[in-house]
Amino acid sequence: MEAKRAIDTSKMSREEWLAARRAGIGGSDAPAIMGASPWATPLSVYADKMGFLPETEETVAMRFGHDVEEIVARWFAQDTGKKVRRLNAILQHPEYPWMLANIDRKIQGESAGLECKTTSAFNKTDFEGGNIPPYYYWQCMHYLAVTGMQRWYLAVICGNTGFYHYLIPRNEEHIRLLIECE
Repeated sequence: MEAKRAIDTSKMSREEWLAARRAGIGGSDAPAIMGASPWATPLSVYADKMGFLPETEETVAMRFGHDVEEIVARWFAQDTGKKVRRLNAILQHPEYPWMLANIDRKIQGESAGLECKTTSAFNKTDFEGGNIPPYYYWQCMHYLAVTGMQRWYLAVICGNTGFYHYLIPRNEEHIRLLIECE
């Protein structure tokens, strides 16, 4: 199974991209639907998709995360020796067309992708101990479900205190649960 390349995003404005994302459930919606998001709920995802909520204002944290994504991807490639590339597309699950994915990077030569994150040094997650927040995990599971890939890498810059990367293997039981909940 391979995801369908539904929409080219290379020349889209932020507003066009946000509108396209409303057409289905994306990776950033998955944690809320799974009850793992501190910022959103299943009801707020529904209200957003139905257009009942105003457009989300881009926060400094969101802007910073977007702008630093390139650095996170580059550091991951340097640390691991893996080659990464952008897809510039919204991907769509071939069987469930409402499942969309805007992945950060594809790993060259592997059935894998990369999610790039930045977080505050005040984040209480024990990244050094190998822990990842459940909201990151469910986003990666969503991307695994949509793309059919076998594993997902997660790379996180934590404030200016650490850089961590993890391998998240495909988990069919979790993917089935996620699809059912979505």
